[in-house]
Amino acid sequence: GVLAALYDEYGQRLLELNVRSYLQARGKVNKGIMETLFETPERFLAYNNGITIVAEEMKTGKLTDGSLGITGIKGLQIVNGGQTTASIHRSSKKEKTGKYKDRAADLAKVSVQAKITVIEPNKFEELVPLISKFSNTQNKVTEVDLRANHPFHTGIERVSRKMWAPGEKCMWYYERARGSYQTDKAREATTPAKKKEFEIRYPTSQRFTPTDLAKYSNCWNQHPYIASKGGQKSFVYFMQDIGKKDDDWQPSDEEYKAHVGRSILYKDIYKICREVGYKGQQVHCCNYTVALITNRTAKRVNLQQIWNRQSISEALEQNVREWAPLIMKEMADSAGTRNPTEWYKDPKCWEVVQRMSIPLSSELQAEL
Repeated sequence: GVLAALYDEYGQRLLELNVRSYLQARGKVNKGIMETLFETPERFLAYNNGITIVAEEMKTGKLTDGSLGITGIKGLQIVNGGQTTASIHRSSKKEKTGKYKDRAADLAKVSVQAKITVIEPNKFEELVPLISKFSNTQNKVTEVDLRANHPFHTGIERVSRKMWAPGEKCMWYYERARGSYQTDKAREATTPAKKKEFEIRYPTSQRFTPTDLAKYSNCWNQHPYIASKGGQKSFVYFMQDIGKKDDDWQPSDEEYKAHVGRSILYKDIYKICREVGYKGQQVHCCNYTVALITNRTAKRVNLQQIWNRQSISEALEQNVREWAPLIMKEMADSAGTRNPTEWYKDPKCWEVVQRMSIPLSSELQAEL
């Protein structure tokens, strides 16, 4: 209620030092704020990150009810939380259209956490822009972060920590939670020798993430246009196919090796696509090349053999080197006047590539 009243009186003057103005209720985040205010106002404190305030001076003392609190603030500015503040103000008025038409939120149930920093007047111009900048550039929580605790991902992680690659000198590291590779490395690398030991056991080239696994699987399952839509959308699509898993689920050794085999297949083909000269487009070239390989072989590429070798075979590599330029040319030519990057995200592009008349080499067919 206090925030709504302040915004009602001062409006955008409260946010003059903020790096963003109110983005209205059209965005996903602001729609979510409005929904919480109207549907579950008592949960707003738990769901919302709160606001960041700077001030020149703050006074504390006894309030009218006898409790201690803030009695006055001078030079108040909201440097992070403008969307929250404006949304609360908007919800205090009856909505004119939309889902909550003719309704106003019950702000008596709404609590907002606030961080208040009092800054000396002579340092105001120096510090406030920095506080505003940094508090508005936190790492966002992604769909991948939210689903990192799914039993599928925890199961893959458990096996990755105990399954040695052939030769038992190194392992593949499944980075289920973003940043865990560096965190584990920092925790274990208490000496230069232990740091080297960690890097030998888990080479950075053998680190793969949930978005990586989703991309590799989508290409293997012949959905290259999904993989080309980017990590988040590719991951969401992949998770729809996972289905329910028990909390103690984990892949069999063969399933895990197949996941790593697909990782190696993708990584090796990606390197080839980059080498043959498709910088900037190598991801799309790789997505479609992997998909066409699995399409023409009916997924009979020997993933166990790839796991054993920790690389693709010479026959498969040679086949990819011949195919990749042809596939990329077909993709680019079929785009016509359309934006090529958007065309690669279209299932119709995949239909065009599937119609290509390029045979598998006899050497590759022999090892399927």
